Amino acid sequence: MDKSLRGKFAGSVGAGPSSAGGQAGPSGRGGGAGRGRGGAAGRGRGGAAAKAAEADDVDIASFKGLFNKDLRIMMFGFGDDMNPLDETVDLVEDIVLEYLTEVTLRAAAVSSDTLKPKMDEKDLLFIMRKDPAKFSRMKELLAMRQTLKEARQAFEGDVLPEGESGAVGAGAGAAAP
Repeated sequence: MDKSLRGKFAGSVGAGPSSAGGQAGPSGRGGGAGRGRGGAAGRGRGGAAAKAAEADDVDIASFKGLFNKDLRIMMFGFGDDMNPLDETVDLVEDIVLEYLTEVTLRAAAVSSDTLKPKMDEKDLLFIMRKDPAKFSRMKELLAMRQTLKEARQAFEGDVLPEGESGAVGAGAGAAAP
């Protein structure tokens, strides 16, 4: 959440940086023993957690408004008004963008710690391993993505019959050696 909204809603119940259950760390987030958002920044760990503390340095303004329409629909689905206040949608969007930035930076840090050139879904699964609900949902979505990919290939006729080898969708003129 950007600093202006953080200050604007600091007096609200449950919205302040220390409402997460711990002391505010150097980034202004709750970071003590509680299960608050952004707790990795104040726990004194090195490696991936320290790199994730840099989430405040990332400019997320370019993504502002990207989830606005989808968040309105989701908020209505979870019991909000059909047309929620713009300020509410902006606040939820700020929270979502902050969370996505933090998780992505943590996964990138894990990827760089393992000396991989690119971040992949295994890094995200590693980050989510301590939250069983998110971990299982992520595995379910990855399995669904694979199923849809295979179904799309079968529908397009790009799947090779058993026994043949070669690249899938190599082109019409490509011949196997």
